[in-house]
Amino acid sequence: MRVAFISAVFPPTQGGMCTVAGAEARAMSRSGTHQIEIFTLQTDDSRQNLVIDRSCDAPVIRLRGFPRISLSGFVPQLLWKLRTCDVVYAHLPAYGFMEVLILWKIFTRRRLVVTLHMDPVGTGFFKYIFKIERIVLRALLRVADRIRVSTQNFSREKIFKNIKREKISIIPFGIDLKRFYPAAKPTNKNIFLFVGRLSRTHYFKGVELLLRAFHVIVQKNFDAELWIVGDGDERAQYERITEKLHISKKVRFFGAVSDDALPEIYRQARVMVLPSTDSSETFGLVLLEAMASGVPVIASDVPGVDQLVVRDVVGKLIDPGNEQELVDALVDACTFPEEWSHRAIAARRHAEQFGDWTTIASRVSDLL
Repeated sequence: MRVAFISAVFPPTQGGMCTVAGAEARAMSRSGTHQIEIFTLQTDDSRQNLVIDRSCDAPVIRLRGFPRISLSGFVPQLLWKLRTCDVVYAHLPAYGFMEVLILWKIFTRRRLVVTLHMDPVGTGFFKYIFKIERIVLRALLRVADRIRVSTQNFSREKIFKNIKREKISIIPFGIDLKRFYPAAKPTNKNIFLFVGRLSRTHYFKGVELLLRAFHVIVQKNFDAELWIVGDGDERAQYERITEKLHISKKVRFFGAVSDDALPEIYRQARVMVLPSTDSSETFGLVLLEAMASGVPVIASDVPGVDQLVVRDVVGKLIDPGNEQELVDALVDACTFPEEWSHRAIAARRHAEQFGDWTTIASRVSDLL
């Protein structure tokens, strides 16, 4: 069966959705069950229009967006390229792709399976853009044959209102436990770690909130560091905030790091922090990677994340956007290191309950 595998973002671009799409594409291709072609958006770090990614064992067709805006772009040429496929499997949201997929489904009546990663909310200018795109997204969910989501709680969100429940399948994301594993000797330093994209479209990651909370930690004279891994158009703004708060000597911006370097950075951290500010965050793959690395977590109590993070067992859950609760959690990690060491052990055990990417891809393939 010819399967068109679609994701607006794809490696070498970095981020949770890219990681999931890349891992699933690779596992599906290597299984040999289906003939896979991968369609994604051409980006600055993938200038060729057609690239054969040997790590995926499948052709990766990178389409030029008209226009391309950030990590999205309208790709009308995709409709022609999908003419010979039997099934489309798409990772959503995929801005600029979704309109084409609706037309493809209407014209061909062929099978459409999607994974929904998030319910886009947006802020400022993007709030109005996402309102429009959300209409398109809901239309696509209605015509899709099957919808895969990562957690039960996320499947109850408003984006699924009037969607037939029998169309929704709960399949969590996977983890490579051989790549992400605990350090032989846990750190004795208060290193707080954030991993995520630093861009306007990823405003909900809560980086500014984290910087303000960490400023309080510094004021309280705790010996702590904050490591920020990731890049994007807001990085310079966040660096200016650290200077304004006089914490730049305590905050280290790594920028984008290689896939090979990331696991070791996790292993050096005391706690992973993902203070997402709204329900645009629905899983937080970096939290699972951290827990697999034996690192406890502090995360926001939003649908999806609340099922991934076991409260007071593998870390702490805080109210989204609540700076005081975030400060209290950071203080707790600095004050009671032995308790958080127990959470580190529990975090690894919890991560071991999740399947590897081969298992997850097999479950997704059963939906096609």
